[in-house]
Amino acid sequence: MPLIVWQPGSIPAGRQTDTLVHSVDFYPTLVEAGGLSMPGGINFDGVSFAEHVVDPIANPRDRGPIFYHFPGYLDQRARPCEVVLKRVNGEDYKLIYTYDLAYTGNPSSNEDVEEGLDPLADHWELYKYSSDISETDDLLDGSLSNWLLYGGIATEMADDLSVWLNQDSADWNAKKLTVRAGGMQQAFPTSATLPVQSGNFGVISADIDSENQTVTISFFGEVGFLYDLQASNDLENWNNIVTNLPGSAPITTASGIPDGGIGGDRQRYYRIVLHD
Repeated sequence: MPLIVWQPGSIPAGRQTDTLVHSVDFYPTLVEAGGLSMPGGINFDGVSFAEHVVDPIANPRDRGPIFYHFPGYLDQRARPCEVVLKRVNGEDYKLIYTYDLAYTGNPSSNEDVEEGLDPLADHWELYKYSSDISETDDLLDGSLSNWLLYGGIATEMADDLSVWLNQDSADWNAKKLTVRAGGMQQAFPTSATLPVQSGNFGVISADIDSENQTVTISFFGEVGFLYDLQASNDLENWNNIVTNLPGSAPITTASGIPDGGIGGDRQRYYRIVLHD
């Protein structure tokens, strides 16, 4: 949600910034704005944005990961979960770990109130919410292509979460969830529990037409993803010869692709890469 900061004579009007802000950032911000120092001997999750709002350009603010620890049962609005928000390569991602996949919401005594949650199949979800604010496209959907594109980001964020949950300090005591069904206490999630995907990916065959300088390519692809075909003469320098090839399952074939590098006795190599 948007955050508006107003202080005439100090904060310039009409400025906009897309820095990430958590409610825990308010305390260190107000302390700094008041010319005071933070109390010693305590670890704070909040990061001040006092200087940033005065001049966002001169004082850029690259906020680190934001964490939500919710090891409890509420109602139809939320499941017991852990959440990480992080900006990676200019894009904002949201990683969710759900503990109790079968939880659908607390029972209601009102017959007119329907439970608002469906059971989940997987513990982990990843969304690029800078372009998917409604969280409709789970990037950990079981496809190899999405894992190749975003698996590294999911792993990085899961590791961030693990470090935060398991921090060793006297003022830290993150509670663990006790699942209602069975009463078992759940361990904190780690990147080792991410749904790592494997499978076939790449060129199956390349049929070269030297006379017309075209090539027909068959490769493993997936519906809903785009791929780029690259060519090389030495396996070191690669150039796109066609982009945005739509994948189909289980094998994608693209015929008559022009390739001006075909000719002579030299070897010609091809590879398929995911188009992000």
